[in-house]
Amino acid sequence: MNFIPDEHQQQLADSVTRYLQDQHSFSHRQALLRDAAGGAARGAWRRFGEMGWLGMAAPPEHGGAGMGLAATAPVVEAFGARLVLWPYVNAALATTELLCAAASDAQRAEWLPPLVQGERLTVFAHEERGMRYRWNDVRTQARRTADGFVLSGSKQAVPAGDAADAWIVSARMEDGGLSLFHVPAPQRGVVVSSFRSLDDMPTADLSFDDVRLPPSSCIGEAGQAWPHIERALDVMLAASCIEALGAMAALHAQTVDYVKVRTQFGVPIGSFQVLRHRLADMFTQIELSRSLALVGLAAVEHGPQQPLLLSAVKAQVSAACRFVGEVAIQLHGGIGMTQEVEASHLFKRLVAIEKRMGDRHHHLGRLAAEIGAGRDSLLA
Repeated sequence: MNFIPDEHQQQLADSVTRYLQDQHSFSHRQALLRDAAGGAARGAWRRFGEMGWLGMAAPPEHGGAGMGLAATAPVVEAFGARLVLWPYVNAALATTELLCAAASDAQRAEWLPPLVQGERLTVFAHEERGMRYRWNDVRTQARRTADGFVLSGSKQAVPAGDAADAWIVSARMEDGGLSLFHVPAPQRGVVVSSFRSLDDMPTADLSFDDVRLPPSSCIGEAGQAWPHIERALDVMLAASCIEALGAMAALHAQTVDYVKVRTQFGVPIGSFQVLRHRLADMFTQIELSRSLALVGLAAVEHGPQQPLLLSAVKAQVSAACRFVGEVAIQLHGGIGMTQEVEASHLFKRLVAIEKRMGDRHHHLGRLAAEIGAGRDSLLA
């Protein structure tokens, strides 16, 4: 298995990096955070679509490039490095996966092209309060009526949930099966509570109070959505690990630059051997995580479902996020915790990714339970 980028992959990575460095600098990000309306950022999402980044994993018949999930790694990593404020992993990868796998031909033809082109922002709303990584514990209810469905319940921490043109919402049917619903925004009966997450991502909690939906809003067959949801969650987990690589590498580079100019006892602190060892340890953790994260992304795209492999990947990446972040802040000193320094924002992004889709302790516990029960063949 060869993970060395070929010429085309390297060109893609270079072009994405150059664009984001120019158009999504740290100062630009700070300005967007002060823009309550978020209009400028929404324009950026449309430009991502114009450049083809949103449709890389989508099929060509619906305007995508059909390049597959692994081909998106350079984009995801660059988004992590530049702290882009819009949810590429959720809105461009998980949503595309759900529509391609579960939707009917007519639904894909209607909903995928505007998503791929960046004309509409559609996000996956699945997490609920008290779920605690038990992804099948969905309590939002959907019941059939004579003219469609009625949706009741709530979702929490939906990325860009307040800016979305539509939400893909998971809900449990009366027979216990899970369904997916395409819910346009705004929608009568839906209350959107906006906030910023730990890493300043625009986020929202959604409340559904007897929201009436037509039959056409149900994505695919009612009550049969769990396998598609499970795969979309795997996509999000694997891609989040790639996003972490970008943030860790950026934080490492900034820390190296800082210790070259920060002086103590008349010399740069980067000349101290013990600090060089810490920087080397950071680099080692990043590269170990890179190898595993790329394996995980390839496994999701090409292989059967491999939950233990993904747990092993996420456990390592979560540990690396914590280690790299803490060492970087330690070497920066107090200035590394200020809002004016990019390192503090990268650290917050790493903490958020560490907890996303299950933290290190959750995945180590999952691995221990499965190995103890003799169900560890997928790690062989």
